[in-house]
Amino acid sequence: MSAIQLLQENYVTNELVQEAMAAFNDDMKELAHRQGLASLIDYLNNSDFFTSPASAKNHMGCRCGLLVHSYHVRCQALKLMNSNFQDQVNREEVLVASWFHDINKTGTYKTYTKNAKFEGPPLRAGKFEWIQMEAYAYNTEDEFPMGHGEKSVFRLMKLGFFLTDSEMAAINYHMGYYHVAGCFEKTNSLQAAYDRYPLALLIHIADMLASFKDDTQQMIKYTPEEILGWYRKI
Repeated sequence: MSAIQLLQENYVTNELVQEAMAAFNDDMKELAHRQGLASLIDYLNNSDFFTSPASAKNHMGCRCGLLVHSYHVRCQALKLMNSNFQDQVNREEVLVASWFHDINKTGTYKTYTKNAKFEGPPLRAGKFEWIQMEAYAYNTEDEFPMGHGEKSVFRLMKLGFFLTDSEMAAINYHMGYYHVAGCFEKTNSLQAAYDRYPLALLIHIADMLASFKDDTQQMIKYTPEEILGWYRKI
């Protein structure tokens, strides 16, 4: 991986964050009647949900990455709802499963500063400079070690937030076969969930599209000059 790619993977624009935040606030107004929403919003406001990365080294491994990734999943899920899953799922369940499928990641990552080698314009050919940048690592001191998708379900329920059976299945199985690799019993459960709850399959597809399409495109669209300017300010 080049230094430029490394730097690109650690930046999202303020405009995109604001866009995601505006969509979140609008969608929460639609869910205002949902039991436990006030407690959930209070938890989110006192956690790092809005500033946390979505991963340590993979997609959206940057400040506000979790918010932006969840927004990307929400957008992909709504597209799927209106095309391939018409009359099978409803908007409210799509919003719940999309925004909160990765709530398990709150409090999961810790920050540190690392040196990155920057090469390319506006530096002369063969020249480079070292830049300090914020990076993330997985926090091994997990106070609630309950897995991934299931952890999100447990956390939401502990907060008193009501989930439908379809939403629980969608959140729990959003990782698809990554969730059940090597376990025959879990594979059967996953297939049964997809057969019974179309929302579960929809959210998995939306999560994959967001992770490998939207998140990745966001990472690669900036010029070296822009990136160098941003990280010289850190």
